[in-house]
Amino acid sequence: MSNDLLVEGDTGNWVLDNNNTLLIYIPTYLDANEAVSFRRAFECFCESAQPPSKATLDFSRTRFLDSGGIGALANIIKMSKINGIELTVSKITTQVYSVLKMTKLDSLLRIDITEVVVHESVIEALG
Repeated sequence: MSNDLLVEGDTGNWVLDNNNTLLIYIPTYLDANEAVSFRRAFECFCESAQPPSKATLDFSRTRFLDSGGIGALANIIKMSKINGIELTVSKITTQVYSVLKMTKLDSLLRIDITEVVVHESVIEALG
């Protein structure tokens, strides 16, 4: 039996595994309605007695990001750097990648291209 910690809610599912890696399944819509609670949830993990050493943002379910969601991601990037958390993006969709590229957040994130759920043109742009 796994000792992983699973937190489910409106801001997606959050799993802290035995290797102290936080896996965050980003919700379908990361918008202004979700942004504050999403940022606060990440902040709680950062402020815990034993914050994660790594965090992976899984965008496989995400179809929409607005300015609130982009702001939340920017805050998470900043918090992860301050707290020494290695942040990775996985299973990114074409739509999400386009938004990250347009806002230049792609240059601040490590995008795992081995787990990409995108059109081939995105893989070429990353490679």
